[in-house]
This record gives sequence, structure tokens and C-alpha cells, in this order.
Amino acid sequence: MKLSDAARGRRVKILKITAEPALIARLSGLGLERGGYAVAVRDAPFRAGGLVMTAAGYAVLRENLARAIEVTYE
Repeated sequence: MKLSDAARGRRVKILKITAEPALIARLSGLGLERGGYAVAVRDAPFRAGGLVMTAAGYAVLRENLARAIEVTYE
């Protein structure tokens, strides 16, 4: 399942990020990395993206980036 499809408020484990290496490194700095955990907090209006909570803090992701992150419920 993709991060964009995860239920709000549920903790998910990140399985895979499909992106360029530079973007993967930037996401890692935000706490979004393979094997890590995240919680989708809320959606932005018009399905433009959403707010995600990680161990490092909060991050706002665009919808296309949230679709590039494969997750599973823990």
C-alpha cells in the first residue's frame, strides 16, 4: 500500500521509497527512511498532499511523493 492510502492516525512501517537517491537522502533527514515508522496525520485540501509525523518530527508531503513511499500497517 502507498503512504497516500494509509488510514489517518494509524502507524505504518516504511518498506520502500521509489525516488532518486538525492530525494531519498533528503527524506531520510526528515525521518522517512526504509524500516522507519510514520503516522499520516491529516490530508491537505484537494488531495494535494498531507502531514506526516515521524520520529524526527513532522513533514508535509505532496501527493505524488506520498505515492512513491510503500508502507504496511505494523
